Amino acid sequence: MARCPYCGRSAGFFKRAHAECTAQHQKSAQTVIAALDGGKLPSTSISGTNPIRLQKNEQVIWNFVLTRHFKFKRHSSHTGSSRGVSFRVAKGVYYRAGTHRGHSVSDVHLDLVDTGDLAVCSQNLYFIGRGEAVRIPYNKIIATTLLSDGIEVFKEGRAAPFVFRLNDPHFAANLLARLPLENLTAAANDE
Repeated sequence: MARCPYCGRSAGFFKRAHAECTAQHQKSAQTVIAALDGGKLPSTSISGTNPIRLQKNEQVIWNFVLTRHFKFKRHSSHTGSSRGVSFRVAKGVYYRAGTHRGHSVSDVHLDLVDTGDLAVCSQNLYFIGRGEAVRIPYNKIIATTLLSDGIEVFKEGRAAPFVFRLNDPHFAANLLARLPLENLTAAANDE
């Protein structure tokens, strides 16, 4: 049985998500984007299991549950062939005459690091998993890339991107495109 990507509960056989969760998610996402476009911080209630220690005057905007965090890792192996013959010199002792031609092969793969919550906040992007916690300040983000099933976040001073596979990558990319919120925080506090 699949788990609902919005609430984390069992969705049932042959279902990807609960219909009511999908409708609620779409409505809430539109409200959040409209508030950000209007210059205000949205007041949202978050769901998820991992508590985040927020910085001063920081507010959670959205929490993506069941997010999978991947890293690019290099895998190396040795491949080759050999030719020649072996001669028995004594019992248990052999002499081999021949050649060996081989080379090292290395590939880069995406490896799953952890599963947890990706929290989009007013000052930082947080990933909180069972074994790993990451905080990415928005002023250190160089670029974000939308993937078919997730997003890549390129951080200053880090060669490899953070790869997050989540339930609504288009919405996550829209949120990150509208951040940081220095001017929006002031607008929300003036009211």
